[in-house]
Amino acid sequence: MYPLLGNVRCSQADMEARRMLPGPKNSMGTNEPPRCSETSWHGAWAAGGQSCIQSRWLRDRAEQLVQETLEITGARRAESEHRLQERECSLYYWRQEFISRGSSLEEEAKQLLNSQLRVQHAQRTCTHPLDVVQQCIEHRCNRAMSRSLDRDLSGKMAALELETQAYNMVLQDSELGQMKQLRENGGRAEGPVNVAEKGGPSLEQWISLCRMHLTGADKELHSSAKLLSMVDQQLMKISADLAKQWLTVKEAFNWRIDEIRHAKGMLEDRVAQVVEEQEACERTITKLIQAKETLQAPLCLVEVRNICISDDARIALHREQQQLMHNKERSNSLKAQTRERRVKGNRQRVEPKNAVPKNW
Repeated sequence: MYPLLGNVRCSQADMEARRMLPGPKNSMGTNEPPRCSETSWHGAWAAGGQSCIQSRWLRDRAEQLVQETLEITGARRAESEHRLQERECSLYYWRQEFISRGSSLEEEAKQLLNSQLRVQHAQRTCTHPLDVVQQCIEHRCNRAMSRSLDRDLSGKMAALELETQAYNMVLQDSELGQMKQLRENGGRAEGPVNVAEKGGPSLEQWISLCRMHLTGADKELHSSAKLLSMVDQQLMKISADLAKQWLTVKEAFNWRIDEIRHAKGMLEDRVAQVVEEQEACERTITKLIQAKETLQAPLCLVEVRNICISDDARIALHREQQQLMHNKERSNSLKAQTRERRVKGNRQRVEPKNAVPKNW
């Protein structure tokens, strides 16, 4: 079914769409102005007046839509400017962060370069610390040897004191024996008794004393040879440890140099990425500033952020604009039809007066 609205047939979908549009409703449930039925030429005259009313209503509605459109665009522009300001603030903040991070990375790179130079210098002059360590070890060995010799000398002095005490005791025993013999023979002593003249230690005593000294000298020689072998073993062990330490330190230096080179390459790549991001941010800031200056912020925001905006209000406004254009075309067609009907009615009223009678 196609209900009549004036002289225009409308589908049921068009009727439902007109009922959904905002604005005052007429008796048929649409927001179109009421129209009279075209049953007579009086209806034609009324349709002409109705078309004038409809055109006036369309003009008012168009002005209202223009005002609403201006309000919507103003609100959208204010919102876009606010978003632009927020975006500029965030970009400025991240730019400062990138700058600070770049400065910190530069400082770290300088520190790594300084450490690399120190490592290279230590690698070139690595024999000097080893010589110092060897000298320290030699001084320590000399101190240990001097302490051991002091202990040996103190032991030798104690042994000599014991030997002298034993020799004195032997001499005293021999003197006491001689004095007893003199008392038994004469009963008195003829002058002072000279032990050396009367008789000293016997040959066996001297042989035993010499043997005792020889065994002590052999012990001292054995202990000195043992100490020398121990010192040689310690020196060999220390030299082997130093060689292992040198190889380990050299390998560690090489590994550290490789790590520093790798870290330097990573830092250079990171600095390049930060510079690229900073340039991209600067380009984005310039685009946003240009968009703000040219009052095309929403389009530029869409272009920059790569976002497809689908605004329901804009779509509804576009549909309402299409409906207004359709209504305008219909009003023009109605005006043309009423004009044609008016001319036809005038002709029908004029023709009977000028008509020739049939029986003339």
